[in-house]
Amino acid sequence: MCSLWISYKHLAALRPGWILSANFRNRTLAGQRRRQLKKTRDSQRALTDQIALLFQRRAAENSTIRQVRFRIILPVIYLIISGGLLAGCFLHLGHSVWCQYFLNSMFPSRLIGSVVSQALVTWGIVRQDSAACKLLEEVLLIPAPFLLTLIQYYLIGLVTDKLITLQR
Repeated sequence: MCSLWISYKHLAALRPGWILSANFRNRTLAGQRRRQLKKTRDSQRALTDQIALLFQRRAAENSTIRQVRFRIILPVIYLIISGGLLAGCFLHLGHSVWCQYFLNSMFPSRLIGSVVSQALVTWGIVRQDSAACKLLEEVLLIPAPFLLTLIQYYLIGLVTDKLITLQR
């Protein structure tokens, strides 16, 4: 009986895998299956991680699009409305209620522009009857307030975006 046990051990070590006993083969095959299952699980985890990363990137892209929305939409809407008002003013050659609506649409910055213009004349920096004063008034009464109003609506959109982001 002892010799049978030794010979089994020796035979198991010397024989190829397809001739080995069922017990030894089962142990070897089970180890191979475990390794294959582990590789499969690892590849599935890697695939799951890649899918999750893809969804996170898309969510981040969508949130940036949402953040940009008010920053861009408010100035564009103001451009459209003020463009319509200015067109109505030009169609009536500057003698229309649309001109006043256009000027009123630039309320805070137009008021600041007129105060600066009057302050420059009052302080004596610019003479009231000079060409520089007329050019300064033309720049300070329409284009500069218009640009400041666009910036104002951009900042309002920026604050709105921040408030929305903080609420999430």
